Amino acid sequence: MRIMFAVLCGTLIGYEREHSLKAAGLRTHIIVAAASCLMMTISKYGFYDVLQTKGIDLDPSRVAAAIVSGVGFLGAGTIFMRKKSITGLTTAAGVWATAGIGMAMATGMYIEGFFTTIVVFIAQIISHSRFYHGRFNTIRSISLKVNAEAEIIQFILTTCAEHNISLLRFKVHCDDSAVYTLKLLCKIPQNIKISPFIESLRKNTDIISIHG
Repeated sequence: MRIMFAVLCGTLIGYEREHSLKAAGLRTHIIVAAASCLMMTISKYGFYDVLQTKGIDLDPSRVAAAIVSGVGFLGAGTIFMRKKSITGLTTAAGVWATAGIGMAMATGMYIEGFFTTIVVFIAQIISHSRFYHGRFNTIRSISLKVNAEAEIIQFILTTCAEHNISLLRFKVHCDDSAVYTLKLLCKIPQNIKISPFIESLRKNTDIISIHG
C-alpha cells in the first residue's frame, strides 16, 4: 500500500516532466519514489528479528540520510550548462523531492506526502506556464514524424529562427528503422502565429506528419 501511494505520487510528478521533454521523466520518478519507499520501509520494519539480539542497536534514520545523498547524485545528472545558462535545476529538485515523498509514504505520513506531491506538481506546471514565461509568450509542444535517414535538425533550427520561435527542447523517439518521432517544445511570442511556422515545416518532404 505504501509503495503504491509512492508510485502514484511519482507518476504525477514524472508525467509533467515527461510532457515537458525533460531528461528525468515518468520512469525515473516512478523508480525513485518506489525504491526510496522500499528502502525506508526495510529500514523501519526489516530488522525486528535482529533487534532482539542483545548488544545490537540500529538507527533507521541513517538509511533516510543515505537516500537523500544518493538521489543527489542522480539529480546532478539532470543539470546541464549550455552557453551561459543552466537548465535542469527544477527537474533535479523534483527527483530529490520525489525521494522524500517516497520516504514519507514509507513512514505512514500520507497527508504530508500527498500535499508535497501537489506542491511540487503545481510548481513544475507554473514553471512552464504563460504566467512564468511572460504574458507575451506561449509554450507549445509539436510532434513530427520524420524519415529516419533525413538530417532534419538544422532545417528545424533555421525554420524556428525565420519565424522568431525559440526551440527550448527536442526529444527523439525511434518508432522503427524507417521513421522516428521528433518532439519539439517551442516558445512562441504572442504576436507570432503558429500556422505559418507549421506550413514552413510541411514544405520539407522528409517530414511525414505534424501534430501540435
